[in-house]
Amino acid sequence: MATTRFEDIIQKIADENGKDIFLEQEQLKLLLKDYTQFKRESSLLLAMLNADCAKYINEATNLVECKQLLVKLLEDDYSLSPQKSSEMLDILIYALRGENAVNQQAVLFFVVDVSGSMTGEKIGTLNTAFRELLPELKEFESTGVVLKIAFLTFSTGCSWIHPSPIPLSSFQWNKLEADGESDLGMALRELSTKMSKEEFLSDLSTSTYTIAPIIFLMMDGEPTDDYKNGLAVLQKNIWFKYAVKVAVAIGNDADKDVLEEFTEDNKSVIDVCTPEALKKWIRFIPGPRLDELDTNQAQERSRQEAVAVSPKTAQQTKSDLADTDGWD
Repeated sequence: MATTRFEDIIQKIADENGKDIFLEQEQLKLLLKDYTQFKRESSLLLAMLNADCAKYINEATNLVECKQLLVKLLEDDYSLSPQKSSEMLDILIYALRGENAVNQQAVLFFVVDVSGSMTGEKIGTLNTAFRELLPELKEFESTGVVLKIAFLTFSTGCSWIHPSPIPLSSFQWNKLEADGESDLGMALRELSTKMSKEEFLSDLSTSTYTIAPIIFLMMDGEPTDDYKNGLAVLQKNIWFKYAVKVAVAIGNDADKDVLEEFTEDNKSVIDVCTPEALKKWIRFIPGPRLDELDTNQAQERSRQEAVAVSPKTAQQTKSDLADTDGWD
């Protein structure tokens, strides 16, 4: 980040008075005139003071989530643009905490049905929604989180549009075509495989928290394979447990019971496939802690070692290892 006048002021105040001065609202207001004669910088500082930004930042356990909330607060209550709020909050966060809130990614997973039952109006609804949604997602970049897209389609089998999640700015929409069966179970197994820190969630922060994945399942609720088995595998994945899960029912005849099994909450099943409706569900919440992930990895290694030394058949061993899918 290039040095700005605002950054210089924040740093000078911290150097000469200690960083705790940002928590002393009234005292800092009296000091402002000694550090800047510029109305713009003074108004920005006053907005942050009145919004108690320093207090929230100082107490936050998740700086990314804290910054997201403060950007929204400053926009709603003080009419500051998200971009300007984001820039000055980065400076204040670094002054108070000595770290950045910009070093994490959030992966937005789309699991989309392109089977034959989606032909016609249904696939048309999806194509229109995505074409309009992707440009509007850029507003989330003001939170300091790098938003990446992972897009999995399923029909007879399943496949990722890209081999790994790609930044929103690089994602190009290509029209979907509908054909084939609806192998939802296979898609859910594939999602569980990739939803690990060795695969699609590899870009983790060095701090003690992570950002939970955001998953949209979009279909008419008519799977043709053993989806319950695939869902059972996915439900053991620790990332899935923390994820923001939304199911979008496509078409008036959609089977919402299947979708509710995925979200485990009927309130997270929606039947409006518009950019406005989808954006409401995109939020950055804490995911599993790194130490929690390490614990689960240790548990998996212990189980694998126990299987290796026990006199079980190859089929029993394979079954035991399958039970641990997704816990990395």
